[in-house]
Amino acid sequence: MIIRKKVEAPPLIIKEKPAEEDKVKEDALIHRIAENPKDMEAYREIGDYYLSVGNIKDAKESFKMVLRLRPRDLKAKSSLKEIEMKMRLGN
Repeated sequence: MIIRKKVEAPPLIIKEKPAEEDKVKEDALIHRIAENPKDMEAYREIGDYYLSVGNIKDAKESFKMVLRLRPRDLKAKSSLKEIEMKMRLGN
């Protein structure tokens, strides 16, 4: 008989930062993307930023954009899988 242990995803870690610092970082990344819509690293950074503040919806869209620009990007694929798992688990 095989006993399987249920494995749960670790909880999303939300970093505490001053709201003003968050807005400045987000605005800078949005500006970078506006200046160069093909800046894959800006999309990745803003996706990581959104994850860090718990904005799962925008993080997901950011990583999808990375994959539009570079379809084989393993980090973006991994981040999307993590997001989808968290969404299924309700985190």
